[in-house]
Amino acid sequence: NHEDRDGTHWRGGAANRNGLLCVIRTSGSECHGQDGSLGSELLALRRDSANVLWLVGPDRVMQWESGTSPMASYALPARAFALRTTAEMMDRSIVVALDRQVARIVDGRIQALSLPSWASAFPLVKSLRDKDGSLWLGTADFGLLRLCDGRWERYTTSEGLSGNNILDLFEDREGNVWVSTSRGLDQFRGTIAAPETGYRGLNGRSRAVLHASDGSVWASTTAGIYRQDASRLWHAQGPLLSRVNGLFEDMGGRIWAPSNFGLQYFDGTRFVEPTGIPSGPVDAIAGTGASVWIAHRELGILRV
Repeated sequence: NHEDRDGTHWRGGAANRNGLLCVIRTSGSECHGQDGSLGSELLALRRDSANVLWLVGPDRVMQWESGTSPMASYALPARAFALRTTAEMMDRSIVVALDRQVARIVDGRIQALSLPSWASAFPLVKSLRDKDGSLWLGTADFGLLRLCDGRWERYTTSEGLSGNNILDLFEDREGNVWVSTSRGLDQFRGTIAAPETGYRGLNGRSRAVLHASDGSVWASTTAGIYRQDASRLWHAQGPLLSRVNGLFEDMGGRIWAPSNFGLQYFDGTRFVEPTGIPSGPVDAIAGTGASVWIAHRELGILRV
């Protein structure tokens, strides 16, 4: 998912074995790709600093500016696995984490980003470029890689990481990098390249991290939703529904949690279900102005 500064929300996915790109505005929504022009599936979206929207499929990367079809398409040398696999580097090139390699798109050409020999067999599933220019790569079962000033570093459980299977990477407003693993949540603070475990009160495998506008930090895990206090202890917030798959803050500061069973929001004391929204899997949530939109797997795009 991606949201533009004007509140336009872009949603990638698939329907009937065709990649689908949906645009949600306050005036309505429209979708592209029903004709197969976007491949079989869209895994990730990214808006770069030149205002070009990149669409990532399992076997290709496409550029989208306007109209009803991509303006350029690049075949990937290996398969892309999951969401959050793309990053824009300081030189404005786009990198895509793939199975055992990293593709780099620069000046209209696709190249390979050199990995150290000891990392050549790692399945790469996540990527993040932080505000200082370092590139972070998450692997499946081989820990975390970091490219900083031309030098590669690796973090595993031996270096204090909570787990070697990386589920997601996030950067908060303060520039801290959060690493969600299959066994916990870790934080790399500022220029300190050493993980600080997030186990203090946090249970389950982390799914998402949200740094809210009031400075609070929220995390959703397989065990529930947690909020971190000033002393960096985590406290369970008691969601009504299980299997929460993300967190979202609307313009009013309200925290929303979509799940495989429905939608809920935090009313200041506890999580409650909004009225008028049917139960069922909610795959994504976004805001346009004062409106909140959800992608309901069974009913399509709904306005809350």
